[in-house]
Amino acid sequence: MPTPSYRLDTVDGSSADISGSGIRIARGFTAEYLDTSVDASSLIFQILGMAGFPTIGDPHPDPAYADALVSNVLVQGSLTDGVAGQVIYTTPGMGATPSAYTLTRSTRLVDSVESVLPDGTVVQCGNSVYGAHIDPHPTPIRVARPCSSYIAEGIRLGSPNYPGADYVGFVNDATFLGRGKGQLRIEEFTTSWSKYAGFHNFRCQLLGNILGRDWSTFIILYNGLVGKYVKVDPASVSASIGLPYAYGQLGINTEGFAHYGPYPLVSFSSIGL
Repeated sequence: MPTPSYRLDTVDGSSADISGSGIRIARGFTAEYLDTSVDASSLIFQILGMAGFPTIGDPHPDPAYADALVSNVLVQGSLTDGVAGQVIYTTPGMGATPSAYTLTRSTRLVDSVESVLPDGTVVQCGNSVYGAHIDPHPTPIRVARPCSSYIAEGIRLGSPNYPGADYVGFVNDATFLGRGKGQLRIEEFTTSWSKYAGFHNFRCQLLGNILGRDWSTFIILYNGLVGKYVKVDPASVSASIGLPYAYGQLGINTEGFAHYGPYPLVSFSSIGL
């Protein structure tokens, strides 16, 4: 028997559906000189085993439609010593564009313990009643502040070979979604894929700090000997709060106040956002 062979892009069986909801392209084919005495599944493997025949996950050969991947190979009719069928290309994930992602934002109140208010005011309390005198000193208060989280979900072609999960706990190194440097922290990064699918899904959760702040931490020295926070200069506090986010300590204030950036910075474009 002659060597099995195939012919792609036959008129019969070829079609294209390209719309706003996605791409579906069918390439008609014929395959000849096959062992047609076997069952249907074995026949499909004969076809897929021929050199150069498209396999599941291959992109369409036209660069304009390379986002469409082989999702099905269908056998639809019998020929002498062969079959006719279709190779089906579709855009992955319900027609979603692989370079895009959806974004969900939610905002809720979270508890916060603060000695420094958003405008830089230091909450202070003192005592001069009944002969006692304690100079005003920073006093933590518990408040509820609005906090936003963002979930990005999308599709990427190929395997997830970028180190998104390695950057959990990092913050943005530049403005993203209108939030300034250091204001969005990566809370979670998840990928799921199949080696046969040719694409993978990803999910990234970002957490914005309260009131549009960056993720800096402000420390007021606590004097354990007298059981209270030390008195600080409000002007120094305000000046420090106004500094742009940076990883590490921004300096030690000898008046008992320090500004610290606890999370490293990363470009969100490097993780596909």
